Amino acid sequence: MKRKILWGVCVFIVSFFSFNVLADQAVFPVLVDSAQQCAVATDYSPTFCSDFKIAVTSCCPIKNLPMQKIYHLMMVAYGDLQNACNKNAAKYGGSIQSCVDQWNCYWNGGSDSQDRLCSTTGVKCETQ
Repeated sequence: MKRKILWGVCVFIVSFFSFNVLADQAVFPVLVDSAQQCAVATDYSPTFCSDFKIAVTSCCPIKNLPMQKIYHLMMVAYGDLQNACNKNAAKYGGSIQSCVDQWNCYWNGGSDSQDRLCSTTGVKCETQ
């Protein structure tokens, strides 16, 4: 009986630490290879939507996921967009605000924080 309880506790502890390793930043999206390999067009460029999608899907550590899944995993890992950008943007040569602008332009369209139309049209990327 004591052996079963001890075994159960050991399995729980190993499982807990395994989950923490999986939740590490190196596993979840928004981490890219380098600023040069994963450079993204500015959010007001006419090719922003395709360039951003290619950069995110190819530079995400978990390859070949759809944008919705990548964004969802990013929210699970970091809680919100601001926190994700705070933790990762500068590390890869971008600014926090440009990171927030890029994701907002991709999903919502409109204009960025400097009142420039996203993708020169203001249309969100998922409808293009």
